[in-house]
Amino acid sequence: MWRVLPLEPEKCLALGIIVIGGNPAAPPSAAAHANTLSIYSPARAREAGDWLSLRNAENARAQQVRSQTRPTGTALPQGSMYGRAPAPPGQSPAMAASPDTALSRAPTLAGTGTRVVQDRSDAAKYQALPAEIWMVNGKRQDFLVTPGGYLTISGKGFGATIGTANVIGAFPGGAVPLRVIDWRDDEVYALLPEGLRGVLDQRVNIQLITRTNVTQRIDGGRFVAAREEIVLTQNLRRLVSADTAGVWPAEMNADAAVIRSRRFGAVHCPYPDTDYLIFARPANQHQIVGVTMKAVDPTPMPQEPFSGFVPGYEFGEWSDRLPVKWGVWETTVTLTGSDWECDSGYRVDSITTFGPAGVSPL
Repeated sequence: MWRVLPLEPEKCLALGIIVIGGNPAAPPSAAAHANTLSIYSPARAREAGDWLSLRNAENARAQQVRSQTRPTGTALPQGSMYGRAPAPPGQSPAMAASPDTALSRAPTLAGTGTRVVQDRSDAAKYQALPAEIWMVNGKRQDFLVTPGGYLTISGKGFGATIGTANVIGAFPGGAVPLRVIDWRDDEVYALLPEGLRGVLDQRVNIQLITRTNVTQRIDGGRFVAAREEIVLTQNLRRLVSADTAGVWPAEMNADAAVIRSRRFGAVHCPYPDTDYLIFARPANQHQIVGVTMKAVDPTPMPQEPFSGFVPGYEFGEWSDRLPVKWGVWETTVTLTGSDWECDSGYRVDSITTFGPAGVSPL
């Protein structure tokens, strides 16, 4: 369900943006006579919330995996992912080492087909495992990489001295550096700083380069770009067209306006009808989440004996197309009312899209 809100025209034009204001529960009649209307989709809030929820959940997972990889004894190297994790408050040691933990998803020991179990007697098996990245945030595939996101990179052979960590993908220069917070021989804890813009969602890899210049890499990461809204006020016809096939057909012009004007003689003006706005899919993983429409009405001449507007402008419910219910200015040109001038007009003033930050939707 989309929500229609009446806006103050001066405020909207002064800010140059879509202003979500007024009473969300205003009845349709309140919006019908407004000079400027805005409509937006629940996706506007949902998409932003989804990205933040994804990032927060992955950050919590990175912390959880990191806390599970602390050893309880000294038989394994410091930070080894095969030390039994201490039980969280309220859990028994058995629960802490359950098959659902990241520890139990360790890679299989070469040639055995069995997984390495996480207790201090497995130091020999640990030493036999290959020196490589095994998991990121407890996953071997589809780990989330996003600006402001933390990564716990688990494996072996990273060295005791800090090296460099990168995200490899379709970025300027082919890579984005991670900010290393903690570096151990079997674990690197790092952050992809916020502020990365101008890139799309994509598949990525994580790369570690040790101080001894050994490169390790794991594929299968899912990069999700930071999100933002972009308000478009120009070139709107690239994204919107109008189906005006009703009682009074018209065309949308290059300024994204639909103008109707005609003298009907003794016959009254056509009854108000409904047009349908049709939107093209924006480029670069954006989606349309909001539209602002402004009425374009004539100014009646003072000497004209009668001029009235029936009934008003209003948005309908937005599904695949957006209904625009338009009204008609009726003006009598003569005192006898034998000649009627009929006018109606509206213009799409702005379109708001939501998608990867710093990337044009056009």
